Amino acid sequence: MANENEDKLIETVWRRVEPGIKKLMPGASYNDLLEIKVLLKRALKHAAIRRDPLSLDMADKYLAAGEADYWAVNLLFKHRELALSVYHIQQAIEKAMKAFYLSVGDVTIEELRKTHRTPQLLLKIIEERHGREMISALNSLGNRDYKAAITQVKKLVNSDQQQLAKLPMKSSARVRGIEELIEVADALITTQPLLEKKENEAKTVFSEYLPEYKESLVTYPLVKIGQAGLQCYILGMLTFPHESYTRYPGGFLEPQDYTQALGIVQAIPIIIERVPRTLSLVRDVISIFRKQISP
Repeated sequence: MANENEDKLIETVWRRVEPGIKKLMPGASYNDLLEIKVLLKRALKHAAIRRDPLSLDMADKYLAAGEADYWAVNLLFKHRELALSVYHIQQAIEKAMKAFYLSVGDVTIEELRKTHRTPQLLLKIIEERHGREMISALNSLGNRDYKAAITQVKKLVNSDQQQLAKLPMKSSARVRGIEELIEVADALITTQPLLEKKENEAKTVFSEYLPEYKESLVTYPLVKIGQAGLQCYILGMLTFPHESYTRYPGGFLEPQDYTQALGIVQAIPIIIERVPRTLSLVRDVISIFRKQISP
């Protein structure tokens, strides 16, 4: 019922805004309008959420722990401790994900406790609550291969973690590789200035046609928030199967299997380069919501 009421509100508000959007963007395609509608829905949703100071405190702690994992990776990889390097990469990203989704109000501290040993559950929560937004962001890239790559890996998250754990570095005709998924993450970052320009144009219309929402809608940098979530999600998909395999014998992969022949090991240097970017984006998001609740 809550979702039904939310959809009705969006449709009512959209009817007020749509004429202004079409006036501002006379050549807007159906997909352009759909993306702006998704932006409006996100803005209204975020505006309605009251941030919990305790959740933001916990988000800070998770992020600090993730940053410690990142520094551990650098030391471990320098000494060619490959299994533990992959483990601490996975941990840095998982903790960044938890910090992010706590800060935006999408999960509670109690929900996160349930995902402690099973990061797959967190990925499923993200998919359920942000699936449409992810599709919209991927559409903005205008690259069908990128969208297909994400779709394929999402299926593996839910159906074949063993294949996901042995994902190759390079793509082939049969399977998308880690390198291509990293390209998607990088491409999303390069689109940020254009998306922020569209966001600001849309917010100008929102302010004019929805004066009662002006303060709450205009103050949220939704593109930046979306970028942080997508970077966490893509890196999280690539790394989550390794949480256990890197530390315990007797599984599908064992610690001694983490050699240069394994795709995730080959990817360590390029993932290490991108972890600080993700941590920084999440830090910015936490700061945004800190300002919201500050007196």
